[in-house]
Parts: sequence; C-alpha cells; structure tokens
Amino acid sequence: HRAAHIEQLRASAALGNEISGRQSEAAATLAAVERNTSQTAELDQQLHLLDADLEQLRAEREQLSRRADQRSRQHETANTRLAQLRQESADRQAQLAELQQRKSGLSERASVLDELERRHEGISPGVKEVLTRARSATEGPFRQVRGLVADPLQVNVEAAALVDVALGDAAQHVVVASGGELLEYLQEEAGTFAGRVGFVWLDKPASPPPHEEVSLEGRPGVLGRADRFVQADPEHRPLARRLLGRTWIVEKLAHGLALAASDGAGLDYVTVAGERLAADGTLTVGPKNVATGLISRRSELRALKGQLVDLDTRIESTRADVDALSRQVDQAESQATTLAAERQQAVDALGEHDHKVIAAEERR
Repeated sequence: HRAAHIEQLRASAALGNEISGRQSEAAATLAAVERNTSQTAELDQQLHLLDADLEQLRAEREQLSRRADQRSRQHETANTRLAQLRQESADRQAQLAELQQRKSGLSERASVLDELERRHEGISPGVKEVLTRARSATEGPFRQVRGLVADPLQVNVEAAALVDVALGDAAQHVVVASGGELLEYLQEEAGTFAGRVGFVWLDKPASPPPHEEVSLEGRPGVLGRADRFVQADPEHRPLARRLLGRTWIVEKLAHGLALAASDGAGLDYVTVAGERLAADGTLTVGPKNVATGLISRRSELRALKGQLVDLDTRIESTRADVDALSRQVDQAESQATTLAAERQQAVDALGEHDHKVIAAEERR
C-alpha cells in the first residue's frame, strides 16, 4: 500500500505540474489575446484615422479639381476675349490706314486744284489783269469790280460741270457792281488789256430774258432750268437767273432737239453728257475739262475740303478707338498670362494632391 500511495503522490504532483503549466499557457494565451485585442483596437483606430484623412484628401482633391476647371474656363474665356480684341484692333487699324490713305489721295487732289486756283488756271490774261487791278484799287473804275461770275455761284459737284457748259465763257466774266465809271474807262482804254475780258453788271434791271417764262418742267427728259441748280446770295441771284434762265438741263441730246423743234425753240439746252445745243442751232460736243471749268473746279475743291474735314474727324475718332483697343489688348494679355499661371498652379496642385491620395490609399 505504501508503494501505491507513493505512486499516487507522484501522479498527483505530475498532474499539478501539468495543471500549472496549462494555467501558465492559458494566462499567456489570455495575455496574447489581450495584446491582440489592444493592437486590433489600435489598428482600427489607425484605420479610422486613415479613412478620415483619405476622405479629407478626396474632398480637398475635389475642391482642387473644381478650382483647376474654373481656372481653365477663365483662361479659355480670357483667350477668346483677347482674340476678339486683337481682331477688333486689327480691323480698326486697317480702317485707320484706309482713311489715312483716302485722306492722302483727297489732299493731293485738293492741292492740285488749290494750285490751279492760285494760278488762276483757265482764266484769260486780260481777266487776270483786271482782277489784279481790282485787288489794289482804293479808288477809280476798278473799285467796283466784285470778282468773277463763278465766285458767288455754288453748285453741287454732280451739276457743276453742266453749269460750266451752260455758262461757257461767261463763268470768267468780271462782275461789276455799277457800270458808269468803268464804262467810261473802257470806252477809252479797253484796248490796253492783255486779253479779252467780259463784263456783267449787277445793277442791270432784272427783266426776264426772252422765253424765260416758258416752262418745260415735267416734259420728257427735262431735269430742270439751269439757274435752279445754282445757289447764290440775294445780291447775285438775279445775275444767276439772267445768265442761266434760258438754259435747260436735259437727259439726252434727242430731248433737246425735240424741244428746240417745238415750243422750246429759242432756248439753250445742255445734256447730262455735256453737249450744248444753242438757241441758234449751234451744237457743241466733246469731253468736259473739269480742271479748267471754274464752277466744276471750285465745286470739287469745296466738296473735297468738306470731305477732308469729315475724314479728319473720322481719323481722330478711329485713332482714339485704336489706342483704346491697344490698351484693352495689353490688359487682356496681362490677364490671360496671369490666368495661365494660376491655371498651371491649380493643375500642379491637383497632380501633387493626387499623389497624396494614392499614397493614403496604399497605406490603408
């Protein structure tokens, strides 16, 4: 029995040792579980933080993406506006160049006509002599000289050549206020002039010329009586009527011939082409010389000067537009450059942020 008892004690001790070992293993396992639980909680916390960071990064990326898109749209709009301004500026510069070129051409033509006027081109030497004497006369017969027939008559450019034809040599006749003293002089000294001179007097009674009361208005091809194409001040209006009141402007020579053969006999006719049918049947044809026609030359010169004034105004306005557009182009270029830089910065920031998002996703 003793041996059996000893064996039981040995078995009991061994069992106790095993139980102790198992208890140690259980404690170790429990400690490991606790550690794992703690690590898991810590990892869950880290994962939660990573998720929060990732969510924030994604939100920031969305904001950066919208900013980049906005900068791109702004840059595109700025470039479109810049292109429009450049085109407008180019168009205005082209208009300015065209206006300046046109002014140059008109100025050149006006200079030519001015020179012709200054030299009294187309005026006979005798008439030039009378005008020279009149300019310096403070007394004597020439102080009554008022200039040429062409001086007080104003005609638009379209009708000027026709009035020149209608007046003929009378356009450069000398106008005299009253004839008494000068008539006395001419009776003694007319042969001393350098050439032939025609004189007309303003104080001549304004009796209607023959056939003036015949009205051809409304007849086929009739454009109007020649004096009605002329503007003059009240003092010279009777003179214009006296010189042009028996001349009618017609469209074609056939119209003048038909009228001269009917109730328009005894009148003069001038066609749009510049042909002249006189009351005595004389027909004059051929090209018109605008440079030597006093009425035409002065009408064209007057019109040119008006056009040049208008061109100066338009050139000044267009130049101001060009300067303003140039400043706008400079501002638009500066804005486009700034927006391009901001757009690139936004794109770079978005790219850099994408790397952060990828890194955060990899860490997760």
